[in-house]
Amino acid sequence: MEDGLEMPVYNRSKIRNRDGDRLKGEKLSALEYLLRFLDAYNFNTEGTAEVQKEAKTLINASVLGRIFEKINGYKDGSFFTPGYITEYMCRETIRRAVVQKFNETYDDWECETIDDVAAKISRHEVPYDKANEVVNSITICDPAVGSGHFLVSALNELIAVKSDLRIFVDEDNHRIRDVEISVDNDELSIAVGQDPFFEYRVHSEWKENGTIERTVGPDTQRLQKALFREKNILIENCLFGVDINPNSVNICRLRLWIELLKHAYYKESTDFQQLEVLPNIDINIKQGNSLVSRFDLDADLSQILANNDDLTIEEYKQAVRSYKETGDQADKRALKEQINSIKESFSVGLKELHPVRQKLKKQRELLVKEEAKLDLFEGDKKSKKEQKKIKKTKKKIAKLEDELEELENATFFDQAFEWRFEFPEVLDEDGNFTGFDAVIGNPPYGTLFTGKLDTFLREKFKTSDYQINSFSIFVELSKSILNTNSYCSFIILTSWIGAKYDQSFREFILNELRIKKVTVCPKNTFEDAVVETLILLYQKAIPAQEFIVNHIKNIDDVKKFETKDFVEESHKIFPIHLSRFELRLIKKIQNNTKRLDDIAEVVWGVKVYEKGKGTPPQKPSASKNKIFHSNEKENDTYLKVIGGRDIDRYEINFKDKYLSIMDLG
Repeated sequence: MEDGLEMPVYNRSKIRNRDGDRLKGEKLSALEYLLRFLDAYNFNTEGTAEVQKEAKTLINASVLGRIFEKINGYKDGSFFTPGYITEYMCRETIRRAVVQKFNETYDDWECETIDDVAAKISRHEVPYDKANEVVNSITICDPAVGSGHFLVSALNELIAVKSDLRIFVDEDNHRIRDVEISVDNDELSIAVGQDPFFEYRVHSEWKENGTIERTVGPDTQRLQKALFREKNILIENCLFGVDINPNSVNICRLRLWIELLKHAYYKESTDFQQLEVLPNIDINIKQGNSLVSRFDLDADLSQILANNDDLTIEEYKQAVRSYKETGDQADKRALKEQINSIKESFSVGLKELHPVRQKLKKQRELLVKEEAKLDLFEGDKKSKKEQKKIKKTKKKIAKLEDELEELENATFFDQAFEWRFEFPEVLDEDGNFTGFDAVIGNPPYGTLFTGKLDTFLREKFKTSDYQINSFSIFVELSKSILNTNSYCSFIILTSWIGAKYDQSFREFILNELRIKKVTVCPKNTFEDAVVETLILLYQKAIPAQEFIVNHIKNIDDVKKFETKDFVEESHKIFPIHLSRFELRLIKKIQNNTKRLDDIAEVVWGVKVYEKGKGTPPQKPSASKNKIFHSNEKENDTYLKVIGGRDIDRYEINFKDKYLSIMDLG
């Protein structure tokens, strides 16, 4: 920008002077104009930026998420989740997870709510430090973390839970009284005594020797240090995320650091004062395709550990803990190399134990034995029989070699994410994958997979009968990465309730998960997507006979549904309110026309795609490569075919397309 370039202030500009008055008829340098223009708006909101007279000092971390999602263009099938949604989901999921964790930790406890747990603690059944250890051990994962909105909301909810349990303590394990912490509009709200708004105030004073002396009230410093310490512990121990997009991973890490910066404080020192150092939380947020793994979650690490005396799970966990805590760059690099070396040892060992490689090994050993046996019968009639065996074994070997080569060279494995060992926090002392205590998020929607990746996912996940919709396999994945009796909350499409091609997914949800609550989201929850959604809260447990349904705009209006009757009665979940005119019009149409399902088998209804972008759903792949005939008649040999493009408003324009039954095989 050219030095000294000045611009006249627009006569309707929102830029104001220090007294709050608008600037009129003045000129400002281009750089100052830009900065003051930005300063005139409040970016600490999720909605439209609001003009402000006094700039706020802290930026809402969700703003970064909004910026990223806009830049990213939703190309991964992900959409920005409004704050009131993430707040609700985190509250419903995490509080259940906390209660479950206390009940598991203390066998004689049968608490049902946070208030029940708080009552137990208040009766001095559990010391503050032990109660905090339980909460700090809870593991929460977002397998499609995006810009990290859910993890930020989860962090705030965990702090609020500690406040409600009355275990929010300082570094000396003394409870900080007269402090109420809650989540308000997806932001942490801190009230101290009669003051509803806590602010970390630092008084700075220049000294004659050129140094700055900063003074902070002892109570303020104590609370600020406690907030920083608690957030630090929770981020390091409780929050985990994975995303295929490296940019979103970086944004997520940045948002969590910003959450810590909000409560950073000046350390006391005899010589000078400096801000508390931020931890290395990048190791908890990782880049990769969470749906693709080379190794199964139950792959056995015991043999690898037994063959390597220098390798232990505790050593791996300690290396990760040390990495998070170190502030020395050289130590950080050394620890990162150690961690990567350990993961490489696991990877190499598990590759050798892969079923295809093991089968290939056995066939090669068998071939050696068969060839040795052939030498014994050389010139004998039996040699022909042995030669056939050898030929057959060589064919098996060649087939397995091709399968192994294809497996190792598949490009979609380049971003494979190995849940089996990437997060040592969810491994027990023997290296077994135990799973997370809560999984939460807004998984991508849409059919995002093609080619070999599509084939791989169809073999790995069983919930897609037709085209793979990514949200359905994320639900299936969640069951795999959850600990027993743990909770998951996902935003998913409503279409799975009645769509024909979601039959397997529907059976999976109703028969293999314990649904706790279905919460209907309002229309236009996602401003850039034509989609109707609901929040599905479930537990990795034996299915229950009933669950409740409510609407996020009226959470107290609860209805109970029998699990077995849910699909048949699902119309009660989504009430349609029509005017008298609309009802008359519908009645007129019904009396004078045929219903679409009376004359055709409906494959798809409305399918998700972004407004103004992309294309509507394609015709079913089953009809690709089929031969369509014209000038035929519908009979026992030919079926009439009506495509989506043939259906106009109020009428069907049949294009004389028939499909031979013989073509259907």
